Amino acid sequence: MVSAQPSALERALGELYAASPEEFVLVRTRLAGELRDAGDTVAATEVRGRRRPNLAAWACNQLARQHADEVGELMEATRRVAAAQGSAARGGEGDALRREGRARQELVARLADQGVALLRGRAPKPEAYRDSIAATLDAASLDAASAEELRAGRLTRALSSPAGFEASLDLGDAGRSRPGIAADAAQAARRALADARQAAHGAEAVARTADSEAASADLRFDAAQAHLQEVERALERARASVDEAGKQARLARARADAGRAEAEAAERRLQDLERRTSGPGRSGRRRRS
Repeated sequence: MVSAQPSALERALGELYAASPEEFVLVRTRLAGELRDAGDTVAATEVRGRRRPNLAAWACNQLARQHADEVGELMEATRRVAAAQGSAARGGEGDALRREGRARQELVARLADQGVALLRGRAPKPEAYRDSIAATLDAASLDAASAEELRAGRLTRALSSPAGFEASLDLGDAGRSRPGIAADAAQAARRALADARQAAHGAEAVARTADSEAASADLRFDAAQAHLQEVERALERARASVDEAGKQARLARARADAGRAEAEAAERRLQDLERRTSGPGRSGRRRRS
């Protein structure tokens, strides 16, 4: 079976999110213009509305592109931990939960280290983004929509680790088989999840404000860039005008020099003619007198 070719929008988004952070806006403007020129205004609008990822999100996007197998392994590891967690909550043994949880944490840590390496040369202190990268990978692997964005390499901002899931991974009592302890752990996890959701709502509000500010900054950047391009075009036109004026001035000087040379030649011819026509007559008149 032949796989469907990606749409123009999918190709444009793939190129856009592969761009470096400093080139993102320029690439976005170019791609939106190309789609618009091709008559695909819907795709052009979609591309134009995409926000530039912050550095932690950009690093995660590049991990999805350059280390897709390991990112897919993280998704699988998260499902295994969830299954082991459910078994432990029903009174099962906690060894599997501890083992799967530890393996998942090690995988997140390894991916975070690789993300930091991707930021070297792009951020003054790449290590400062490690926790944010790890939290984003952690959170994205737990949410279907975010997981899809991560797999596609199209995250726009860093995410926060959900405290509820981490609380359920606190393995101190998880290995006990007594149902009462498992129920207490599940209740504590639910409370932690509720707290995490409340915190997430606050974080989302902050993120929306940051996104709005980033959008305004992008618009100002785009406007300044458009103005700069117009100034550059005007400068090119002025240079062309200067070159043309110089050319015309040189031609005018050449014509003036030619005119002066012609005038001088005509003056010399006139003087020569006057000498030939008036010289002998005057000398004859002087002898007769």
